[in-house]
Amino acid sequence: MTSDFVRLAFVGDIMPGDSFFNVGGGLRRPLRCGMDPFERVKPLLQDHDLVFGNLECVLSTTGERPWLVSSTVMRGDPSFASRLKEVGFNILNVANNHTLQHGSDCFKETLKVLEGQGISAAGILKDNDGASRPVLLCGKVRIGVLGYSCRPERFHKGPLLYAFGTKERIMSDIDALREHCDLLIVSLHWGDEFVHHPSENQILLSHQVIDHGADIIVGHHSHTYQGIEMYHKRLIIYSLGNFLFDSFSDLTRTGLLLSVKVNPQGSGLEYDIIPIRANERYFPLPLEGSYRSAVLTHVDNLSKELVNAHPAAEVTQISAGLATVRSAERTHFMRYALQHPWYAVQDVVGFTTRRLFKTGAFVHRETIHNY
Repeated sequence: MTSDFVRLAFVGDIMPGDSFFNVGGGLRRPLRCGMDPFERVKPLLQDHDLVFGNLECVLSTTGERPWLVSSTVMRGDPSFASRLKEVGFNILNVANNHTLQHGSDCFKETLKVLEGQGISAAGILKDNDGASRPVLLCGKVRIGVLGYSCRPERFHKGPLLYAFGTKERIMSDIDALREHCDLLIVSLHWGDEFVHHPSENQILLSHQVIDHGADIIVGHHSHTYQGIEMYHKRLIIYSLGNFLFDSFSDLTRTGLLLSVKVNPQGSGLEYDIIPIRANERYFPLPLEGSYRSAVLTHVDNLSKELVNAHPAAEVTQISAGLATVRSAERTHFMRYALQHPWYAVQDVVGFTTRRLFKTGAFVHRETIHNY
């Protein structure tokens, strides 16, 4: 590790389980069999002072009923925490729209197993006024991390256990933390799914957060990579896409790993983009050759287009992204139904129930600002 710089690695969504329409065919079974999903990317994460990702599920078996899709989907095994530690992760965001999907006990178990591996959790609710509990990592540079979800809470109707990201809350937390760190990172679970472009509101909020004192913003939730912006010499990563996820849509199989260098004074940001893609087992692999070049060119174009964000274009992009993913889901579901008919029947019943009775779409009492 170079003594002249602090090195930070950022990746996107991590979900070491089975997603909807993929129970029994996702990541959970191979991981429980001892397969290493990080074998090909491990060298890319080593020699970093901080390795950060968004944990998009719980690591818990509490209350699980294996024969029910609703109880099994979006769950990782608690033992996976040691795998995360082994590859180098030392901080994970837990403020997102799936972290309370299986209730508060599973969330608390997840925090416990992460703590047992020495992995800090960003985005935990600090107190009753909604503040995000800051994570302070002290080394060559004092690094402060704040985490928030800006998405509606769909599953849990009790009090939130993670920090919800209104603009006022984020600014207040930055004020409280800024003097205690040299480098301040804000993690935001935000935006719309399946699009390569952040919204106008996201861009506006990110600029306001940087102006208020943040040095790096790292975004996630869209399951796609998006543009990267240097704003007032500070870094805005709108979304890194998926890192470890059972994505069966071509749109969401490619993500980014960002390696960032910061000088010991906490300034002078430099970064390298490493494109990655899920293989047939959904394990991340670094892209090479023309495939790598194509992704880097796309990221560069997306970054240049950030100045042209427009509400009408956002609607078109969201519709196109959803259509692409839904088409992939239908194709995948036909194979899945033959392999796992009992789970497939539950999927159809669950999907129909949600449509008819609007369940699983509970919106938290906080105002949603479309961030």
